[in-house]
Amino acid sequence: MRALIVTADDLGLRPDVDEGIVSAHREGIVTHASWLAGGASAQEAAPLVQEEAPGLGVGLHLALSQTLPSGPLAPLTGLLTPEARFPPRQFSAILWARTRARREAVWDEWNAQADTFERTWGRTPTHLDSHQHVHLAPWLGPLAVRLATERGIPRLRAPDEPARGRADTAVFSALGRRLARLARASGVATPDHFDGYRWSGRLGAESLREMEAARGEGCTEWMTHPGTHDEPGGYQRLRELRSLAHVRTPGASPSV
Repeated sequence: MRALIVTADDLGLRPDVDEGIVSAHREGIVTHASWLAGGASAQEAAPLVQEEAPGLGVGLHLALSQTLPSGPLAPLTGLLTPEARFPPRQFSAILWARTRARREAVWDEWNAQADTFERTWGRTPTHLDSHQHVHLAPWLGPLAVRLATERGIPRLRAPDEPARGRADTAVFSALGRRLARLARASGVATPDHFDGYRWSGRLGAESLREMEAARGEGCTEWMTHPGTHDEPGGYQRLRELRSLAHVRTPGASPSV
């Protein structure tokens, strides 16, 4: 069996991202999206999906960067910006969370994000992953697995992508394999294969064809970042949207 999950990250980040994700599902191969509880358009994204893309599977994109927190601010002292937001990048959050007390604060915050998901969507997330891969940190991964177990979330992203000579991808995948072992031991499913990290923000038709040719047996997850506008100096979201809408591939599995 060869099953394919095509996940669009960052649902709820901004309206242009939400519109791109819906379009990539309706006109392309995206099967799932990962929602940011503290994103600028989080509350507007839910009715948009429910009305225009009811078949899109929606999971929770755990966050400690770039968004607003969902729980109390006081336990997060030292992490938040003066505007009471999470920092722009995940690295400071990962370092901040290394002590036990701060991991307890992360646990409470991620539970608050899960509560927000359930209130907003009226159901359990189809899957769990994280914004900027923060849950791959060895001291945060167990919290993500525990959350999935206690909330009955059936699937967790634990990426294992061929390094192809890239040191960053090798580290990324080593952390993913470690997390996969922990998740599976706890009864939480993870895809057998993963692709898209090396193409983050610049996925094109050629790279999609390469990813399709590299697919193995079992379940594969592709990570994507479509949107209706590119980000200056950042993700080429419109390029990804156009590519996802024009490349057809067998085996995309909305029910996985």
